[in-house]
This record gives sequence, structure tokens and C-alpha cells, in this order.
Amino acid sequence: MNLRQLEAFRLVVSTGTSVGAARVLKLSQPAVSKLIGDFERSIGVTLFRRENGRLIPTPQAMDLFREVDSALSNIDNIAKFAARLRNIEKGHINILTLPSLAFNFTAKAVSIVAREFPDYNFTVEFGGEDLGLARLLANDVDLVMVLMPASVPDVEIIPLVDVRSVCIIPRSHRLSSKMSIDVGDLHGEPLVLVHPRYYWRQRLDEVFRRASLQPLVRLETTNGAHACGAAGHGVGIAIVNELMANEVNLQTAVIRPFTPVIWQCIGVAVQKNKPKSEIVSATIEAMRTIAKEYSSAESA
Repeated sequence: MNLRQLEAFRLVVSTGTSVGAARVLKLSQPAVSKLIGDFERSIGVTLFRRENGRLIPTPQAMDLFREVDSALSNIDNIAKFAARLRNIEKGHINILTLPSLAFNFTAKAVSIVAREFPDYNFTVEFGGEDLGLARLLANDVDLVMVLMPASVPDVEIIPLVDVRSVCIIPRSHRLSSKMSIDVGDLHGEPLVLVHPRYYWRQRLDEVFRRASLQPLVRLETTNGAHACGAAGHGVGIAIVNELMANEVNLQTAVIRPFTPVIWQCIGVAVQKNKPKSEIVSATIEAMRTIAKEYSSAESA
């Protein structure tokens, strides 16, 4: 048994044909068939039935496939980790940020750190918390932006700042002249809200319930910046945290504090018990500084 045989076996099962496996491995179809035959002989188990020129996996093959796939995935992770070690030596940091905080907040943080570390290169990716934390634990990224509360084994969540809730109101709307918006002001108003799966949205729904009001939800979205943009185009009044409100150019809308206040803690995740590199620490501090500046500007 060897690694090439395992790769051929996994690909034949996953692609469904030896031809598909051969294409991925850049081998001929007979070469793949030989690898499969040698693999079967080496383990003493028949893994495929030959029917009309096709290889049909046996039940034993499917059981083995799960083990082989897991083992080869671990090998792939080792290769990725080795590549990351090379990147670290060259001076590189990979940040996975929330899409709602990608354009201004994260870009400004990178610009600050880039001036402090002129020899480093940066990768910034967008993604949700679940994907980000999984990739953090797989050593694919160095730090991940998160909305708290969040708790994951082997992950350290570092709070950056608490930001309050605000309303994004079209400038032409009757409520745009008010200096703050109470939950009662929104009775019967079309709203643009983040998706109910988010903890912050669940707290917002509770605010409406306590006020004996049913929110009139016109649009739900998983992206706070999109909620702001939709409000600016007149879809409805958006309620988001103030950090996300700073991500968009609101020429057609105004930002007003929402009461009662719903606080949202923004944090950054790193691997627990793993020493932070100098550039990771600097990036976290840059993000903390910018977050406080944004929230202070909104509070002024």
C-alpha cells in the first residue's frame, strides 16, 4: 500500500469513474486501474465490482473510503500548514473578516499595520464566523473577526469594543429629523433587519415584544452593510450596530441612535495557547483603536 494507491482509490470513489480519477491524477486510465488492483491485492479486500466497464464500490469500499478520506485530508492539512510556515518566514498574515466589516474597518486596520510592518504581505478573506473559526483551527488563517458572544474550544476570543444599535433612515423619511429613534417610533414602519439566526437579532425581537409591537420586516439579510445600503435606497429603516453603519457611504440616509440600546460586542478570535506573533498583536490593537474611534464618532 502506498500514498498514490490511496489517492487513486479516493478519487475513483468520489468521481465515480477511473477516467475521472485519471484526469485529476494526470495519469492514463489503465494506470489508475493498475493502482486500484495493486491496492486491493495489498489489503486483501475486493473494493469494486466490475460491471460493464464501470467500478462499483462495495460496502467495504465505502467504509474504507471514510478512513482514507480523513487520512488524506490530514496530509493535505499538513501541506497547507507547511505552506503557511513558509509564508510566516516571508512575512505574511491572513485575516478572515466579517463581510459587513470588510470595506472600511478591516481595510483601515490593514493600512495601519502595513505602515508598521512594511515587509509583510496581507491576505484578507470574507466569511461568516462558523467558517472562519473552523479555518482558524485548521491553521488556514491567523485571526478571525467575530460577533460576540462566541465560545469555541481551543479558540481565544478577544473583545475589541462594545457598539450600540443605530437606525439607518432614508433622508426623505419623516423620522430622519429626529435625533434618536425609540422602538415605538418604528410601529408600522418597514424594517431591514439582520437574519433571526443572529443573537443580536433575537435581542432586538425581544425589545419589540416587550413594547408589545410586531416588527414589520421588509427585508432580512445576513450582511449588515447590505442592510444599510438597502435602507439608503428606501427599502425600509435598518437597525444595525454602529460599526457596520460606518461601512457604507450613506449619502441618501442618516444614522440615528436606537433606544432602548442594544449593545453588540465585536471581537477577534485567535488560537488559544498559541503565542501571538508581533504582527497579529499589532493587528488586534489596530482593530481595537479603529473600533473605539468609530463608536466615539457615533456617540459624539
